[in-house]
Amino acid sequence: MNSIRIKHDGDLGRQEEPEYSAEASEIRFRNMHAKEVDLSDLAECKNLASLDLSRNALETIDLTPLSNCPMLERIIARENRIELLDLWPLAENSLLKHVDLTLNRTLRSLDVTPVIGRALLSLDASVVLTADSILIWLLTRKDLEDMVFLVRTDRVGWSGFPVIIWRGYESFAGEKWYVTRHRIESVLARTSRGNWFSAQRGMMVGLGMGELSGYDGDPRELFKGTKNEMSYAEAVGEIHERALQLLESQVAGGGSTLFLDTELMRKTGASRLIPALVESRKREIDEIRIPLRASRVYLRGLWLTHYGFQVLSALGLGLRTDLEGLNRLETCFNELGFELRTTENPAVRPRSSVSASDSLQKHVYHLALGHYDTRQPMIRF
Repeated sequence: MNSIRIKHDGDLGRQEEPEYSAEASEIRFRNMHAKEVDLSDLAECKNLASLDLSRNALETIDLTPLSNCPMLERIIARENRIELLDLWPLAENSLLKHVDLTLNRTLRSLDVTPVIGRALLSLDASVVLTADSILIWLLTRKDLEDMVFLVRTDRVGWSGFPVIIWRGYESFAGEKWYVTRHRIESVLARTSRGNWFSAQRGMMVGLGMGELSGYDGDPRELFKGTKNEMSYAEAVGEIHERALQLLESQVAGGGSTLFLDTELMRKTGASRLIPALVESRKREIDEIRIPLRASRVYLRGLWLTHYGFQVLSALGLGLRTDLEGLNRLETCFNELGFELRTTENPAVRPRSSVSASDSLQKHVYHLALGHYDTRQPMIRF
């Protein structure tokens, strides 16, 4: 039977190296007084599901060997002195379910991008969490509550809502494009088709192109034309032009005009889209019919139009309202120079005035229902 060893150093220098079976599904390396640990041999542990490094004095851990452990489900590193930790080696561990870093009082901040949304994170409440902007709208409030468990210093679970600082990609502007692309594609690889629009929007905002974050399709299409050896600035320029091409086709085909900021577009080459957007947005309201049933007014279709989204957001209305709410809407649209039309035959589903994917509709309805935590800011490093 093959065996592996975990090399480690403590206060007394190099310590005796414990031996484990390379076929083991669980490895417990606890109470070893280790300050440094070498996990290189774990790359041979193809069946490893659980690694417990608790109750040591570890200041950092190189998790790189664990990227070769396809069955890994759990990492426990409680009660250490971890100051820095890179979770990116775990980005490809598709079965990962739990990362426990509680009671590491020296851990001040942590980039959770590689694992959040697919594994439970147990952390001290004092840790500042950061994540790439592509995840802003991929994680609802419920997702964050379910996926981040915070613990106080007295070891009691904390009911506070996790605060995440969303970061744009400017911090990688000095690197080649492949650095940023790897981060983005790592998230896209675990993103279902039903969340494509949310991923695209967060990605475009993070790349500094939020005014163009309305493309309704496969986000990877935006990368066509970029090459890994490009500089960050060159790649962003290519993505900007590619986004314009895709959006021109989208708008011409009766697709969504949401999340396209014409005021910001006026200052760039994107201004060429504005005439078509203006006409499409007028058409959206001219063609839409608001379904009524008794005193209920259904607003899903209106949310998918540009003006509908703006007015409904301002009024704080959800996916349906009553006749009083309808009167308020009609007043607002009259002031904008539009007449809202209704249909009282809900048995016949009215034709939508906008062609939108299920992914875009899901994103918009989550916004309408307040499922995202919009209080949390995005900062640029």
